[in-house]
Amino acid sequence: MCKVSVLMSVYNGELYLAEAIESILSQTYTDFEFIIYEDCSTDNSLSILQDYEKQDKRITVIVNEKNKGLTANLIDGVNTAKGTYLARMDADDISLPKRLEKQVYFLENHKDVVLLGSSVIFFDNNGNEFVAYQPTEHNEIKIQLLLGFTLLHPSVMLRTKAFHDHKLNYNPEFRYAQDHDLWARTVMVGLKTANIYEPLIKMREHANKISTTLKPKQQYYSNQTRLLQLNAYGITLGESELMAFHNLTSGKANFELLELKTFEKALLNIVREEQNVNGLNHNILSAKVAEIFRLKCRELMINKKNGAWLYWQSPLRKYDNMTKSNQMTFFVRSLKTFLQF
Repeated sequence: MCKVSVLMSVYNGELYLAEAIESILSQTYTDFEFIIYEDCSTDNSLSILQDYEKQDKRITVIVNEKNKGLTANLIDGVNTAKGTYLARMDADDISLPKRLEKQVYFLENHKDVVLLGSSVIFFDNNGNEFVAYQPTEHNEIKIQLLLGFTLLHPSVMLRTKAFHDHKLNYNPEFRYAQDHDLWARTVMVGLKTANIYEPLIKMREHANKISTTLKPKQQYYSNQTRLLQLNAYGITLGESELMAFHNLTSGKANFELLELKTFEKALLNIVREEQNVNGLNHNILSAKVAEIFRLKCRELMINKKNGAWLYWQSPLRKYDNMTKSNQMTFFVRSLKTFLQF
């Protein structure tokens, strides 16, 4: 039995597929099987996969007779993987050479962690890059899964047996944002998570990426996951508050001052109600809520040139852990925007 199962699903991925596969085959950690589902591509993906399967015995290509979609392939992969650990990989991303080695080492030395991700490098075909650092501690990850997202899908490695023991797998009803749903259910059954602070994977930004082409559908399913978490933690929001919460935590770009004020009400309710709920750390939650609200106020100031003083008047400000230097910088920026408006 191998130590790691690497799981990937491919549909019309020929443009970046070879680079993705090579990034796994060139890993410093070599005790793995590489399970790849070919989901009835209409391009040259199957031929590329078959060539690699002939070259490396660790690769197993499963050719679907009909297109099943990512979620169905992942469900089957979780059920059939032989490795102690299961690592995800996408056909347009690049795993850095020591990714598997460092994740296996972490899990071998942190027996209580069941689900492990890492920070990532987002990049595009023009050579632009930026690092998206992820929260490393379990209590912060739980909150980030409610207020945004973390445990980025192609960065994760999980303990296969723990998922089987808790009957955890992807939800067949979630064609998109299936990872958000699974990670939320993972933490809600009490399993521990972590992220390695170091980036271990490069995630490619391009026009055909699902998160770009099907963003409204992804948001719909993520909204269902956030609602599941709110209910689990006993947090109740009004209809308008819930809509603003969904929109702004999912990254809605063009929002107005009224929606931001409604979002503030939702965040205040979350902080107040959570004080009587087990399962979330109130100090971390309140600080994260205040930070998110400040960033949204700043975004509105930049895009709409209004709302400059909403942050300074908000009860949420008392929870913010900004340094005095950053507070002064933000205050000056708020003042300039207010005077311009």
